[in-house]
Amino acid sequence: MKKILFCLAAFAALVSCTKENPVDETPTVDTPAVEYQTITFEATAPSAEENDATKTTLVNGSLVHWVKGDAVKIMFVPINGQEDQSVWPGKAYDGASGIMTATFDAETSESALFHTDSWNWGVGSEYMGVGIAVYPSSVETYSHRNDDYYNGNAPTVISYNLPSNQTAVENSFQNGVLFSYAEIANVEEFAANQSKLNFKNACALIKVTLPSDAADIVSLTVESSNATLSGKHKVDSYSGTTFWAQYYPIYPLVMKSDGGVNNVTLSAPTGETLKAGASYYIVTWPGSHSNGLSFTFTNTLGLTNTKQLAQSVELEASKIDHFYFKNSITFEHVFEVSEDSFDIAGAATGGSFTVTSSRDWTAVSDSEWLTISPASGSASVSAATVTFNAPENTSAERTAKITITAGEDTKVITVTQAQFMAELSIERYGSWNILPADGDFQFVTIKSNTSWTLSCDKDWLTLGATSGSATAGETVMLTAAENTTTSERTATLYLRDNANTVEKTFTVTQEGGKKTSGYKVVGVVLPEDMQTGKYYVIANYGDPTRYWTVGSASFYDLTLTGGFNANAYSNEFSIDQVFYVKEIYKGTGMTDTNYHHRAQIALFSLKSDLGMAYITSTKTYRFNNKYGIYLNLGAKWGSDTDNSVDMRDASPSRDAYISTPDNDASKITCSDSGFTGNGPRKWLIYEVQ
Repeated sequence: MKKILFCLAAFAALVSCTKENPVDETPTVDTPAVEYQTITFEATAPSAEENDATKTTLVNGSLVHWVKGDAVKIMFVPINGQEDQSVWPGKAYDGASGIMTATFDAETSESALFHTDSWNWGVGSEYMGVGIAVYPSSVETYSHRNDDYYNGNAPTVISYNLPSNQTAVENSFQNGVLFSYAEIANVEEFAANQSKLNFKNACALIKVTLPSDAADIVSLTVESSNATLSGKHKVDSYSGTTFWAQYYPIYPLVMKSDGGVNNVTLSAPTGETLKAGASYYIVTWPGSHSNGLSFTFTNTLGLTNTKQLAQSVELEASKIDHFYFKNSITFEHVFEVSEDSFDIAGAATGGSFTVTSSRDWTAVSDSEWLTISPASGSASVSAATVTFNAPENTSAERTAKITITAGEDTKVITVTQAQFMAELSIERYGSWNILPADGDFQFVTIKSNTSWTLSCDKDWLTLGATSGSATAGETVMLTAAENTTTSERTATLYLRDNANTVEKTFTVTQEGGKKTSGYKVVGVVLPEDMQTGKYYVIANYGDPTRYWTVGSASFYDLTLTGGFNANAYSNEFSIDQVFYVKEIYKGTGMTDTNYHHRAQIALFSLKSDLGMAYITSTKTYRFNNKYGIYLNLGAKWGSDTDNSVDMRDASPSRDAYISTPDNDASKITCSDSGFTGNGPRKWLIYEVQ
């Protein structure tokens, strides 16, 4: 390694005339005019023989040229007041700063003019102390003085975030990253255009020369195990490190880590590679690297090669450390296959594995029944996923081999497929067990590890699906036609695999149709004798020849129909007079405990399968409610010995007797009050079959 000293250019400051900002003729606030100056700096580069260098673009290994558009920042700090207590405290608290830009015709030059038309002194140049010029203009600067100055609260901050990712430039470095500075020791000389500014570098340079056979290298990362190389560094007066404005800046500036990182990466421009045999420069922070440095090269495929320099390295500001790599930079080939073998089920199935190869590769199956996708891939350090698929194996266990080849590397994967065994099941969906006679639908669930067929031995049951593929649970709807007979009937479902090796059966039952007539009385019942599912007829107690009857209207009006013998046992009733209990709560109902037999029931019509409801406007009972209302039944009140039953509507909104108006057999109505006698409200309940 050869260290070469380089310094930044000296340039002179020229100050032109001042001008005042125009002020609003009718200002609403008394705001003083701001004074601006037009300032131009000429920066010239020293000769290369002096081992000095300017600051932005490297020329001939050590000379740095200005680049069009380069900008510098100028910062002044407030005076401390020791020389003139009349201006301290209370004035010149904040420093002055501004940015100046290089202007010239050529793209690069040893000399340039830095110009600004908007320099602002703030409270005035007479209150300013020392100054500093920094490049690039993105360097953060700040200076402030306050009443607590003598207690150390007088911050002047200089901070720079050196990029940890830099773009490679052959025989140079990325423009705008090399931090440099110059002292402005006398503000009066500066204001009078008499300052001479000598820039110095705050950074070091690492020069890397690649071997003549280097190929496909896209980046180089330099890393230290014990010191920062890039990232944010700063110097400030509060830390007491180097820069104290009450005296003069102490040069050179010593920048300390404030979020620095221990590495820096130099990358070729997008789509390009680093040139074999060429030299490149990396801008770093100065520092002692007692454990040496590592240099990691990355090629276009993402492969890496690390060179380790074990000896101590001292990177110094304004100096170049040259690292020349004579030996070839080679990259170890990568070839990895994630799996060795697979055991797969006999059903149609598949699997996958990954291939990572820095060479182009192919994958070949030795058996037609095992297919592969994709069958080839391009070189990459990213894993490529390869899938394989096998159809259902109806024969004995079988084996196939997949061979993956990349150059001289080969890997064989064994795939073993078991013989397929069909597994089928058919189950009822939900709790519904028997289909009703008037026709309805039910669902079954089919589970299978292969394709299947479904059939039925009865045509009154329609299947929603007759075939399907392997499934963890497919729902099939079964639709039953109306059973016009009075007998229960069954149908059998047959579930088979396509090879007809397994068969599962399932039985569907539909209840018989309702008889329309021929219902006979088997006995009188009291409330607590009633049972769910049994059939009943209800006669008027005052006129036992009249019975509850459901009419043929759409709302099934409840009426009293005569024409029957008072001796109920001698009558045959039609479905119009038959009712059944859907729910019953024995021992409850009438709150009057004088009733010795009590029950609460939900009564439904056998003809309509609807529950009892009432029409509020007329108080007429009809069977038009899917759920029905509850009735409170009470019998044997006090010392009564007959079997008559009182009824009340048990809905929350009323507690009325179900009754017939005197001598009116056409309707059964709700009577809230005012009835007389027992006849309208009393009933006889018979069980029928």
